[in-house]
Amino acid sequence: MGTIGQMAITNLSDHQQWIEEGTVLGIIEPVTEIKEGVTPVAIATAGAEKKALREHKFESRIGEGLTPTDREKIREVLVEYGDCFSWPGDQLGLCTAAEHTIDTGEAKPIRQSPLARAWKERIFIEAQCKEMEKAGVIEPSNSPWGAAVVLVRKKNRTWRFCVDYRRLNAVTISVVCPLPRIEETLARLEGAAFFSIMDLQSGYWQVPIKESKMGTESPDIWSRTAEISFGNTSMV
Repeated sequence: MGTIGQMAITNLSDHQQWIEEGTVLGIIEPVTEIKEGVTPVAIATAGAEKKALREHKFESRIGEGLTPTDREKIREVLVEYGDCFSWPGDQLGLCTAAEHTIDTGEAKPIRQSPLARAWKERIFIEAQCKEMEKAGVIEPSNSPWGAAVVLVRKKNRTWRFCVDYRRLNAVTISVVCPLPRIEETLARLEGAAFFSIMDLQSGYWQVPIKESKMGTESPDIWSRTAEISFGNTSMV
């Protein structure tokens, strides 16, 4: 039986673990047949490892001041609804509770020409657009509405991908939504023992837009946002 040079392992504890040289971590055996409909061992093991890692993270975030019984009850609920939580590497989901609308009244479509770009900037913009298209945030379009891409330098000297929606904002009819009084909201929480918050991983990118007017125009790519994008006045 042969050996392998490297093996990925996971430490699920909160402390460093030392493995002595020569320690046997596992035994690899040849698989002669995998029947149809049966999950391969490697995939099943990876899934079990991922689940165990998430359960460990749940346990580490439960308040220390709770009794062991209450901690176990909360852990069971978190594990049962574990698919509701977003983890690094997960794909962005889509919020179906609402659909965003940009009301421009009788305004004619506004389309800005793309700004002149250096080759390095064009490469960055193209890469960002491909990444957003893969995530389902934007999609190819021939909409008459269009706004120019603007690159802004961050403190670490890297670029931030932005879109200039000022002309669209100028013709957008603002949505007025009265906010509840904070005193009344807090009063309704009287007597509650547990508090929970439901949030989206990237809210702006997970709320669909109806008949999007938030087009993005660059020297090489013309697309429209399938979900909300930062900068539009009607979503403030």
